[in-house]
Amino acid sequence: MLIAVLPITAIAQTNEQKNEARRQYYYNYSNWTVGIGSGLSAMFGDFSTFSYEKFYPAPIGSVSVGYQMNPTVGFTIEGYYGRNRIGALAANRDNYLNTNGFRADGGIDPLTGATFLKYGDLYSDVKLLQGRLGVDLNLSNIFGGNRGEQMRRLSVIFSPSWYLQYYRPCVFQKSNDARYTSRDLFYQVTNALGAELALRLRVSRIIDLQFKGGGAYGFNKKFDGIAGDKKTNILAYAQAGIIFKLSGKTKRDN
Repeated sequence: MLIAVLPITAIAQTNEQKNEARRQYYYNYSNWTVGIGSGLSAMFGDFSTFSYEKFYPAPIGSVSVGYQMNPTVGFTIEGYYGRNRIGALAANRDNYLNTNGFRADGGIDPLTGATFLKYGDLYSDVKLLQGRLGVDLNLSNIFGGNRGEQMRRLSVIFSPSWYLQYYRPCVFQKSNDARYTSRDLFYQVTNALGAELALRLRVSRIIDLQFKGGGAYGFNKKFDGIAGDKKTNILAYAQAGIIFKLSGKTKRDN
């Protein structure tokens, strides 16, 4: 009887140790993080980063605050600032633009006789302020399990997100860089929906490195400085950054 009980007791103790390790992993981590990131962005509308004439690289930076509810689910609030230069597409470079920002039917204003320029003779400079609220889903834990025996060095995080965007575009002439559109009609705060996919590398209890890409479909049809009916109102971006885990020195992991 005693010989049979001892192995069962040993197995129970081993299982309890494993469960305790998993509980430590699941609860003993730093909930709050602060992150910074920088990278490149691209815009796609009536004007685009990938214009018919050239590619306009555009910087975008961000600061984020994250809350980790558990090792699988977290939330991030992030603010972005970007500056983009965008130009005409091959398909619309011969269209004419009215100085009020709307597409013109021809090269001459029938009311004033003023001459309009083609999209291909113009470019737009766009300032962007953007906020993001994302739900962070750790795919590595969802599909790989929450292992307490060892720290996960690499995690893949998917973040469905809601964006609040403020675009400030202005259209200029290529020939002399003079302003072309005459009125500031297009400054407004609008919503966007999108997502991010991040690859996060654990360096220490305090620091993670992160590489991510994201995209947002916006409901602002004037973000590029042209009040057209273009339905492709997209911002895409890629960034590298550092995540600082608050209270990381006193916690097991994040």
